[in-house]
Amino acid sequence: MDTTIKKVVLGAVICVGGFKSISTLIDAITPQNTQENIAVIQNARDTGVSQDQLDAILQGADPTEVFAPTAAGNTPLPCTRGEIELADGVNPEMQGHEFVSTQINDRTYIKVMPFERRFLVQRSYQSVSATEYAQIPTNAERQLQDAIAKVDNCEHRTLYLSSVAVASEP
Repeated sequence: MDTTIKKVVLGAVICVGGFKSISTLIDAITPQNTQENIAVIQNARDTGVSQDQLDAILQGADPTEVFAPTAAGNTPLPCTRGEIELADGVNPEMQGHEFVSTQINDRTYIKVMPFERRFLVQRSYQSVSATEYAQIPTNAERQLQDAIAKVDNCEHRTLYLSSVAVASEP
């Protein structure tokens, strides 16, 4: 019985000592009070932050003076672009084609390129389906043309659709 207690106490002392040693080692490796600032920008094109602006802020410049003022903060990208991926057998002529989309109210209007008069519309309740139209409202068509003209500013992603219904009017 006496040997068992000694073994338990010795084991506990070894565990505590090991934990303390590892903790001390980690504290020695990790910098505590350094003045080095580290910033990581994963995709500067998407954030709208240039390297010069980032350097100025890291050197102590006031961010309100470095960036242009906006009333509502960062504005979201006005459009999305990418490629269409469709479920097997669903409009194979659209598979892999590029698209540009824009959102107006609760609808997303999608222009399938290179088709001249082929639009897809997604309502708020449609996440993996869309309805195909030959004609959409003029303001939506105009906004899509603006997005196509500035396609490099659009967010890039793949559009996955499991079904596409055909309709006559939006």
